[in-house]
Amino acid sequence: MPTSLNIAINGFGRIGRAIFRQAHRDHRFRVVMINDINPDEKNVCYMYNFDSIQGVSQGEAALQVVSSNALRVGSEGDEIRYSREEDVAALDCADIDILIDASGLSNNGASLSALVEKFPKLKVLTTHIHPDADICLVLGANHEQLDISASSIISTSICDATALAPVLRCLDEAYGVERGHITTVHPWLNYQNLLDGPSTSWANPGEIYDHYPLGRSALDNLIPKPTSAVTATFKSLPNFDAKISSFSYRVPTSLVGSADLVLQLKEAPASKASVISAFEKFNSAFAWKLFGINTDPLISRDFINREESAIIDARWLDIVDNQIHLILWYDNENGYAGRVLDQAQFVSEARKA
Repeated sequence: MPTSLNIAINGFGRIGRAIFRQAHRDHRFRVVMINDINPDEKNVCYMYNFDSIQGVSQGEAALQVVSSNALRVGSEGDEIRYSREEDVAALDCADIDILIDASGLSNNGASLSALVEKFPKLKVLTTHIHPDADICLVLGANHEQLDISASSIISTSICDATALAPVLRCLDEAYGVERGHITTVHPWLNYQNLLDGPSTSWANPGEIYDHYPLGRSALDNLIPKPTSAVTATFKSLPNFDAKISSFSYRVPTSLVGSADLVLQLKEAPASKASVISAFEKFNSAFAWKLFGINTDPLISRDFINREESAIIDARWLDIVDNQIHLILWYDNENGYAGRVLDQAQFVSEARKA
């Protein structure tokens, strides 16, 4: 069995915990450090073990406190360092191959740069569109463009772009995409409010979003908003800039996103089956779980814990001349977390090549 990559996770929120769950089950990785500003290590374990969506982790699957500075999974698991550094530059990463920055912060670029300068072998993956990233990478979209020698801080994009970008590239290679419109439907996020209040920013603490409706109650409303999904997609597929318009709803559900695509193609697909075949052929060229195909009468909850970047719902696939209509589903925590870990492996292999 190959040597596991030593992983550190900075930020143990929804995405950080999703990455940890998957990394713990995956022999490719060994999580050796968690850094989070939560001062209470017992609360950290509680949030992991008792999850309103993922359920309960018990016994040998439970995260346990070893000491105020150490955790482990189960009674026999390896110890995991737990630190509470607000400045990521203060972390000791001498034994770390990949730091996954799941903090969601956009203003920590100087600290991340200082960290990789201190530990030259370290690569940092940020789980959002980071302004200081050397590249925004989406597997199945622009992975060939990774210059590992020039990339120390790598954005793993966002869940929507991770789902959309490979779909657009596949259709563009198969038929050519001339223009289109995408509507995304996204579950609430933890910076939203239970009751109406300010539209506070998570990425830039203290900032108020100028899109005030995001401050309205997440429980009671469909909130129309501009979407970062397409602008994020353009980071990895710049040739689609100005071809695709977009719109989004933030909806009162806890997990699983969806996207509604209407695209004008240069070449008309021969049939629905040919479109599905194009997705399957594209998917088979990679080791990553980019696409799934659904034909069952499922609703959003049924896609929880699906590992693919996007599931194409064949029930709603429609073709009119050169126009195609698609519905995608994606688990915006677990599907995305799986691709983040795939990127960690991809980056490590690129460094060895």
